[in-house]
Amino acid sequence: MTYIDGEVPILFVAPHGGRRPADAPILDSIKVNDLHTADLTTELATRTRGYALINHSWDRNELDLNRISQVRTQAPWLLSAFEELLSSLVERHGSARVFFVHGWNVVQLVCDLGVGLKQRGEKIVPARLGGTDVERGFFCPAPLAIS
Repeated sequence: MTYIDGEVPILFVAPHGGRRPADAPILDSIKVNDLHTADLTTELATRTRGYALINHSWDRNELDLNRISQVRTQAPWLLSAFEELLSSLVERHGSARVFFVHGWNVVQLVCDLGVGLKQRGEKIVPARLGGTDVERGFFCPAPLAIS
């Protein structure tokens, strides 16, 4: 993992930045890699002056740092790193935002913020019944115009 020190209470995490070997067999059970997420996460941290934890090397088929069961058994140091870093950010700033950066291996040029919202025309609406995954104040102190 690569650690990027920051100045603002934002933590970007790229759990799938590694690549499987080019000669690895292509099987239905093998998950494809999230392309460019390590570089994108580095850029996000740099531009926002945020913090980052980036997996540049481990293939997600060997160790998937987005799966809590695998982190608990094979990488408990990651949980300790989260605890230490987030405790420090909250102590210093009062709160922190955490973004896990993933990629898609498709040709669509999209950015999907996994917060339970989608755009419908000019409005931002809940993506599913029951509302958003985050509170409205997550984005800004003023309420969002959510229908």
